[in-house]
Amino acid sequence: MEDSTSASDLMDNGKGPWKDFSLNLTCAGGDTGTSTRMFVVFSDAQNPANRSTTLSLSKDSVAKNVGIEIQRENERLVNFGPESGEVNQWMVGEFANEPVNIKLKARYISTSLVQEPTPGSANADATFVISYK
Repeated sequence: MEDSTSASDLMDNGKGPWKDFSLNLTCAGGDTGTSTRMFVVFSDAQNPANRSTTLSLSKDSVAKNVGIEIQRENERLVNFGPESGEVNQWMVGEFANEPVNIKLKARYISTSLVQEPTPGSANADATFVISYK
């Protein structure tokens, strides 16, 4: 996802505009005529202990005092969690052998009430783990 949010947008509003993205999955396997509940958890690759709603910028980022929020289709923010376990995991839905499209949005946010965001590249990496129950 590419974005050109300006530092002044973040200084004025504290938040940039939402940008749509999605995870498109093909679910296969299982018994014909049955469905399985799908769960997902997102983890902050830069800070695996992060349990907040703000994704940390990667070390190669130039911007400072900036983070990224991810929003689910129901307008709830994603809380980051560990790559295993159920902390901050959420149910996507119940599916059979079919394509699944997880619709999400992301935006830059200011992470400091005291220091202004500084311009520059603002990259981040999140991993996601899908589990079925």
